[in-house]
Amino acid sequence: MRCRMLSIILIMIAAGVAGGTINISLRRPDRFIWREWMWSVTAGVGAAFLIPLFLRIVASSLLSDILNGSPKPEDLFVFAAFCLLAAISSKAFIQTLSDRVLKEAREARQQAKETKEMVNEVEESAEQAKSVARIAQDTARYGLGHRVSQKLASSSDFPIIPSGSEPDDPWAGQFGGKSEANGRLLKARIEPFPDEPDYCSIKLTVCSTDPDKSPLEGHVQFHLHPTYKNDKPIVPVIRGKAELNIAAWGAFTVGAITDKGDTLLELDLSEHPDAQEPWRSL
Repeated sequence: MRCRMLSIILIMIAAGVAGGTINISLRRPDRFIWREWMWSVTAGVGAAFLIPLFLRIVASSLLSDILNGSPKPEDLFVFAAFCLLAAISSKAFIQTLSDRVLKEAREARQQAKETKEMVNEVEESAEQAKSVARIAQDTARYGLGHRVSQKLASSSDFPIIPSGSEPDDPWAGQFGGKSEANGRLLKARIEPFPDEPDYCSIKLTVCSTDPDKSPLEGHVQFHLHPTYKNDKPIVPVIRGKAELNIAAWGAFTVGAITDKGDTLLELDLSEHPDAQEPWRSL
């Protein structure tokens, strides 16, 4: 293997010197200048040493056959001819090969970018599908689309909160106006549906701001917009959180009651950082 590798290197050097000499002879047949010859030979040797890269780009097995010990009788001569030809046209060969490599690098980078974008689109689609599934599940579970009796907890376990004077947003200001109180937090994640800016998926969560000191337990009653058939769903606390997934056309104020009525929370979805127009103003 080492002998074959040494032979390849000697062939490239010899072809580079010979090609550089031929190159200068073709350009200056009437005179010989040592400095120009040295530069021409240097370029020729450099071009000859690029032949392995050229063979890799054109998917040729010539070099691998030689190094692996299974060459045809004429393979060394063919390889030497490649090196000699590259050395003779060293300037054009180096420039062309450089452009080819840079072009393939750009194409590979663009392909990687497109692949990444495709993966991101698939991941977004999968996440959107999961979100739709969670919304459908919670809609059926808590009767958001039709009236059902609450079996998880009785509404009598929670105080009655009177609605406000604003018919389009009846819970605004009715729960104290704060999303965090008594070590509890009401938060939301809002994501618009693709190609439907007026329609968003919303994940409402009530949790403890310090689970070690005051873990959230029992149930949470959410107060939603009255357009929902069951606008006061009662959600159990599971692993310290009460979560409700809904779909909404336009923003509104959400209220939440927990700690058996001792804690009231309020969140105006129109002021949420995830809220975008036109959904925010509907």
